[in-house]
Amino acid sequence: MDLIVSSASSIDVGLEVGRMGMSFSDRLTPYAAKIDANVTFVFFASVTDPNVGSTPETTSFNRRDKSLYVWANIDHGMWKAAASKAKIGLFSECLLRCVDLIDDKHLSTQGKAELSEQIRSAQTQLMNEAGDGSAQLRGASLKQSSSFASVVESATIDDEAEIQVVLQWQATLEKTASGLGVVLHTGQRESALGVDLSSLEDFLESQSNGLYVVDGHDVGGGKVNIFLYTTDVAAAVKMLVDFAGQGSLPSGVRIAVGDTSNNDDRAYRQVYPDDGAAFEIL
Repeated sequence: MDLIVSSASSIDVGLEVGRMGMSFSDRLTPYAAKIDANVTFVFFASVTDPNVGSTPETTSFNRRDKSLYVWANIDHGMWKAAASKAKIGLFSECLLRCVDLIDDKHLSTQGKAELSEQIRSAQTQLMNEAGDGSAQLRGASLKQSSSFASVVESATIDDEAEIQVVLQWQATLEKTASGLGVVLHTGQRESALGVDLSSLEDFLESQSNGLYVVDGHDVGGGKVNIFLYTTDVAAAVKMLVDFAGQGSLPSGVRIAVGDTSNNDDRAYRQVYPDDGAAFEIL
């Protein structure tokens, strides 16, 4: 089975909750792959307050086939009041509730027990690290790496592996005519209307010609990222750069390639524009 840990949060806690989710995901993904189940589970930890405002654009969406989405809530006030270790415990309990909600036809009792054990193990690891000050929440200090000298160099990455490609824009969550929406900082007037990320993903998917798979988006840290996966990184990047040059993508896009062969903080290298800039997800 595959496991993706994501979140749906009020804006005031979104970045912190998202980082916690990535930290758990990094520790759980290798173990989940050993559990016998032909499905991808997407666990959402929901930490929301209607008085603060919540939007699906603060959530990382997964679009792969055969995905089952499981939601569980964490009390917003309790989260805000909790110390670092307590927040780790709250998030762990939320994931354990997600496991309990899975129907037996999708995951056996043994599979649930194994997954629950790994969640508790991940909780212990994070708490131990927090105790000696060594804990690094995933995404809290993403590595900076030098950019590609050219798009062609991206082909030096193992072509047999699934490589992640990221499209990124500077963006904020702002009030629009239809509610809270993503506003891209493109320097163009139409950006003030907000952007429909799902429609943009649908466009990318419809034009892929099998070169890549659209795997959703996230918003945080003043940026919006759309994630793709490909086994032919050079061809996929060329197509995306062509889209940018033709004006098919909102202006201001940055394109980067990351090595997804490990579960540590991923190093991303910008391939477009070729301006020597470092690339960070958050």
